[in-house]
Amino acid sequence: MLGLLMGCFGTSAAQYYVDPNGDDSNPGTQDKPWRTIQKAANAAFAGDTVIVRSGEYQERVTLPYGRSGSLQAPIVFRAEPPRTVRMRGFRGDRNDHIRIEGFVITYDGPRWLGGGIWLDGSNWEIVNNQFVEVHGAAIQPTWQSGKVCSNIVVAGNHMLRCNKGIIASGYGWLVESNEVERLIYYSQDADYARFFGAGHVFRKNKFHGTLAQEIGNSHVDGFQTFDNNGNIAQNILIEGNLIQGFYHQGMMLANSTAGAMSNIVVRNNIFVNSASWGICAYGIEGLKVYNNVFAFIANSAIGFRAYDKGPPTTGEVMNNIFYEFGAAYWAEAGCTLVARGNLLYRPGRISDPERYPGDLCNIDPLFVDAKSGDFRLRQGSPAIDAGVTLTSFAWDINGTVRPQGAAWDIGPYEFPISDVRLAPPERLRVLAR
Repeated sequence: MLGLLMGCFGTSAAQYYVDPNGDDSNPGTQDKPWRTIQKAANAAFAGDTVIVRSGEYQERVTLPYGRSGSLQAPIVFRAEPPRTVRMRGFRGDRNDHIRIEGFVITYDGPRWLGGGIWLDGSNWEIVNNQFVEVHGAAIQPTWQSGKVCSNIVVAGNHMLRCNKGIIASGYGWLVESNEVERLIYYSQDADYARFFGAGHVFRKNKFHGTLAQEIGNSHVDGFQTFDNNGNIAQNILIEGNLIQGFYHQGMMLANSTAGAMSNIVVRNNIFVNSASWGICAYGIEGLKVYNNVFAFIANSAIGFRAYDKGPPTTGEVMNNIFYEFGAAYWAEAGCTLVARGNLLYRPGRISDPERYPGDLCNIDPLFVDAKSGDFRLRQGSPAIDAGVTLTSFAWDINGTVRPQGAAWDIGPYEFPISDVRLAPPERLRVLAR
């Protein structure tokens, strides 16, 4: 079948090899590999695979202008064994259907056309790479006028000591099971993730390890979006992520344009140790915050806000656990917030039940060990069977079917942990291709 597909392009799929001891005058075969990855990139067409062997490559690879794979036959760059090839990253140039797998990438170059991987195209898969001390974003899409990066998969990557983790823009990104660790201020603001566009899913990512003394003047956010230059953020799902360590906002959502940002769903996440807010939302229409934990939040866990002459934030706050916080949730004048089924607990301080008539107030949720970051529920927790039933999803942070008892539990974990799993329907599996 692959041969028939490749026949449409006038050639059969090829496999090229690169080795630190190779020579670019070789044919690029397994026995006679090339010396540089760029040589292989210049030779690869749809369906071809470039296998890069262990070693150090002092090069940043630029893909040939407009050179693309296809849905059935992407162009693949693969490090073998995984994460034993150290190089300076990839830069796209109007390329679609590209897969980059298993590299260790470091880059200290400029912001424009910089970062670890600079996407300029759609249908990319960036999987199982490590990004180390990248002075821009580990993964950065193009901002060129008229070019949209859509249907991107970013999965199983590790970002360490980078300025930013992942920036998504365009349409239909899946950002899943990545780890962003210990952000560093090099020359610009540090954030774990930013998103713009529509239809993105951020699922089961871990953001952690940043130190206050290493981020300079940065205002660090777990997730950030803003509407300047006509940016939008619509139909976004933030699910099952862990955001902990030093940050200012778990989510900073800033919009002043009616209709630009809407239907952002935040569910089954854990927000821990914010130096300021959990979620600070300006001008978001239809913000849905379900079954999260907000713990050790210095300021407000959730604020529904609006800029002058901007749209109000509207939405729902349900089934969340607020533990050790400045304020649980509130809405500015003109904003609309529907809340019920939450649990609020501040040891040594009281939350006024009259302000939160649909919630459980001043009751210990009985986490397994909140101080060590284990927010599962113990036997006898008042959060068990105390949540409201939601119809838009039916699983917890681990994929356990909800409910396990008579009703939904409050927070991201159902009690008890069950072997009955329900994988979210949007889930894609790309790591083992």
